[in-house]
Amino acid sequence: MTDIADKKKRNTTVDVIKGFCAFLVVINHSEYSDAFYRYSLFPFWVYAAVPVFMFLSGFIRCRKAPEFKESYSLTFVSKQLSRLLVPFFPVFFIEEFISLKGAFSLKTILIDLMDGGHGPGSYYVILMIQFVFVIPLIQVFIRRYDRKGLWLCSAMNIVYEILKSIVNLSPTIYRVLLFRYLFVIAWGVYYYSHQKENQNRLAITICMIIGLVYIYAVGYMGVTILCFDQWAATAIPASFFWVPIVMLLLKRNQLRCSVLEIAGRASYHIFLIQMFYFRYIYSYLNLHFHYLLMILVNLMICVSAGICFYLFENRIRKMIKNRLSVSIN
Repeated sequence: MTDIADKKKRNTTVDVIKGFCAFLVVINHSEYSDAFYRYSLFPFWVYAAVPVFMFLSGFIRCRKAPEFKESYSLTFVSKQLSRLLVPFFPVFFIEEFISLKGAFSLKTILIDLMDGGHGPGSYYVILMIQFVFVIPLIQVFIRRYDRKGLWLCSAMNIVYEILKSIVNLSPTIYRVLLFRYLFVIAWGVYYYSHQKENQNRLAITICMIIGLVYIYAVGYMGVTILCFDQWAATAIPASFFWVPIVMLLLKRNQLRCSVLEIAGRASYHIFLIQMFYFRYIYSYLNLHFHYLLMILVNLMICVSAGICFYLFENRIRKMIKNRLSVSIN
């Protein structure tokens, strides 16, 4: 009965969006032609993946949010971190074994850990670890100040971008700091408590126009706008186009697509697999396919392997949980 109730309560739209974004990550890290980039309107959809994940992370966390003090309890924090680190460590240590060729160095391992491992998008793991500790503060801030809190988060995000430019912060460090996504996470938190309200169509339209203009200027004209000079394609102004689309989709609480739903639940595992795949396997396939067919191959390998990894981890977790419950009884 509990499993049935959980399935009924589960917002499948979130799973579908996350699944689609997992596909986008794989497409983004594949090889493609300049013509494909230009004529598929690549910057308007493929780069949306991580900002949308961050928005949804803020939104989802509000559905499961405990009290502020409990959010920092050892039990809750360890549970959150285990969801991130248990699947990450096997992938990471295989990567280290290959990269270091068995000549392990504690210093190198620690540096690689702080970078999130190897492969494209490795920074995401570190961002989500920071998320565990930062999100309760954002929730309290939005709860207390509501819309003013959202715009204050935006201001803090922009101040961070300005300071980053002033001090010439290294891109290597910038990529692993959560502050660049502070506003979009806060937007997800804010939207959770306002999702049943009618949206201001004029404000949404203005936001999307700002996002469209920004994405076109950065993605097609190569323009650097204000302080958004690092990871410009996924900066705050670009989110003004993507987030309203996600908000519109979230209005449909039970959007269904079985493939995207399971991919959405396994999105983190797919992300880990694609990191390993593109770093250590992709260059050796040498299939000489047309790039579009190769993108399809990449999707099939990363998504199917990621889903299998997700199902395997869940199976192991259930086995351990059942054995512990038996031993306690």
